[in-house]
Amino acid sequence: MIRKLYENLDSVQTTKRLVDLHRWYRERKRKQKDWSYQISHVEHYETALLHTNRTHTLLSWIGHSTFVIQVNGLTIVTDPI
Repeated sequence: MIRKLYENLDSVQTTKRLVDLHRWYRERKRKQKDWSYQISHVEHYETALLHTNRTHTLLSWIGHSTFVIQVNGLTIVTDPI
């Protein structure tokens, strides 16, 4: 009998097994986090600045893993999904 491994919704097959997940988790747990850079916290941010900024480099945390990055007039929004 052939056992089917996990399959993504887009039908991309993977050769990873549960033992691979455990190995990855153990490796990740041993790594040290880099806390050398802290993003400052602003209670009430001026959203108008996000719309008009063309010169300043800004990094704004939206929530979870989502950031708005502004560099040289370019606005980038990151999203983990």
